[in-house]
Amino acid sequence: VYQTDHTSLILHFKDASGGLVEGSTLRVYAPVILENTLFVNLGNVEVDSSFKIDENSVFYNVGEPITISYQGQSIEFEGSGKLRAVFETTTIDVKGQIKNSNLIQNWGTFEMDMCTGSIENLNGGVFENGDTGVVNQIECDANPLDTTGPVIQVPRDMSFQVAKIGDTGKMNYVVTANDAVDGPVDVVCNPPAGTDFGVGVNTINCVSVDNAGNTSEESFNITVSVSTTNTVTCGTGTQLVNGQCQAINEVTPQPTIENELIQDTIDEIDLMVSIMSKSVGENTQVDLKFNKFNVNYELIATQNGNDVYRQMHYSMGSSATHMIPALGSTDNPVDIKVISMGIGMPGMENTWTGKTGLIGTAKVVPEFGTLTMMILVVAIIGVVAFTSKSKLMPKF
Repeated sequence: VYQTDHTSLILHFKDASGGLVEGSTLRVYAPVILENTLFVNLGNVEVDSSFKIDENSVFYNVGEPITISYQGQSIEFEGSGKLRAVFETTTIDVKGQIKNSNLIQNWGTFEMDMCTGSIENLNGGVFENGDTGVVNQIECDANPLDTTGPVIQVPRDMSFQVAKIGDTGKMNYVVTANDAVDGPVDVVCNPPAGTDFGVGVNTINCVSVDNAGNTSEESFNITVSVSTTNTVTCGTGTQLVNGQCQAINEVTPQPTIENELIQDTIDEIDLMVSIMSKSVGENTQVDLKFNKFNVNYELIATQNGNDVYRQMHYSMGSSATHMIPALGSTDNPVDIKVISMGIGMPGMENTWTGKTGLIGTAKVVPEFGTLTMMILVVAIIGVVAFTSKSKLMPKF
């Protein structure tokens, strides 16, 4: 037995005349092994009941297709397929016919809590280095099995004020991530630090992945409000648009009258939003103006049939600004949808009021100007029923 480098062990068997031994039995002692990589290059390998297939040790077949048998069952795999296994006791019997001079290679690429073990030659064969010893020890440095994600340190919820509705402000923040095994690791937050934040609650989502693929997520909020010394209050029938009170354009659907009108009720307009956009570098800035405060909504942006932005938001005031990571064109515009989830404070959904559903759409095409706006009024229209001869026909 000899160790070719820090993590590679090649085991050769020869008879007393120096020829290749065609059959041998190995017993591998592996106390408390949590993960170990074993390269097998022979036909069939049998593993006794002290071993079971599980999630910790990895067996790779680098030669012919191989069958791993255990506890009366078998699992077959080919090529670079792999099985994971855990040793329940300290003894594993590996039996099989040696196909070439390499029985076990790379014992192992060790990723375990400890990896001290031994290999015993039960057939009295001669190792390549001439040693006929019964037990040959194998030791290596241990690398703990990493199953825990990084710890992300985010700041407390932050807030600042702007002079008026429609204004935005930049906010910088620092987020770090540290992993118990890898130390400091990268963390990505969206929206990134330095973004122009609009009035409302802006949620920052941060993600970090360590070298073992473990993922952690954290979030915090940046709340932007309007300074009380500059608050503009609009009268009945008007709304605040770019810091100015403008009349609300109410659209009332007109029913088609056929014969006798039995019922005609139309609910009061509940919620309305205007959507404005402009190009900012490679992105599209979307400004929303609601006719009510405390709107919970989902903003969806699609381009070429694919979502480029989809996120839930809360607007404490009557406006909010969002940055969409896409630019529209004549042939490929960006479609914007605003869907109302209700009016009220976040976390108190059972007290929310107002109508829900689609309340606004817009098609962003910068070539036609920096501002594109469409307004969709949500109104719940009562059933309008009419009689036509002997039938009762609803009209909407």
